[in-house]
Amino acid sequence: MKTNKCEFSSSATAVFWPSDFDGSSGKEFAGIFDAPPCLWDEDHINLFLGEYRNLKQDNQALKMENQRLHQELQVVHTNQANAESVPEVRDVSRGKAKKEVAKFFVDYDGEVIYPSDVGEALNLSYLLVNEIIGELESEGKIRRASK
Repeated sequence: MKTNKCEFSSSATAVFWPSDFDGSSGKEFAGIFDAPPCLWDEDHINLFLGEYRNLKQDNQALKMENQRLHQELQVVHTNQANAESVPEVRDVSRGKAKKEVAKFFVDYDGEVIYPSDVGEALNLSYLLVNEIIGELESEGKIRRASK
């Protein structure tokens, strides 16, 4: 690892820092260490450099996680923009809805029709369509397809 030498005119031991350390972080450690960074003993220096390396690794991991999350968010936004909009359910009287559902079955006579198909085509709620289909079946106007 390339280092920069931090020297003082006193008889203190010179401290070697990683080349990408700008020295400004020494202030954050003032409460932890009794002396300015260039006067730390070897244990303090090793502790600091260990913490520095750990923080640098953590920072890199967080940057990568941030990039991954950003990419996932872009995918979500793209999918959201491309998603089909959910059709609004119309507010119609039960009688009118029943007539429309019965007509739908007449128009598609002979085809297998699911309640969800009717609801989507007519913009009616699934529950309402399902109830109406039950009524039309009870009245003998439609019948369930054989399995």
